[in-house]
Amino acid sequence: RAQQVTGDTWAEDPACYLEDEEIGVRPEDYGAERVVTTPWVRVSRFERLAAEQAAAKLTAEGGR
Repeated sequence: RAQQVTGDTWAEDPACYLEDEEIGVRPEDYGAERVVTTPWVRVSRFERLAAEQAAAKLTAEGGR
């Protein structure tokens, strides 16, 4: 999960329910930066298609 969410295999697991003490980690080990997650939201096929078309249009226009 860490790799999928952050791109870093060694980042904290965003779904881990254990406390730092339970896994032997101290706040100094990871600093003040924490993984930010957002709740999962169902996207309709129409919304997904519209987003994909908008992204394709931007790409075709050179990102304008």
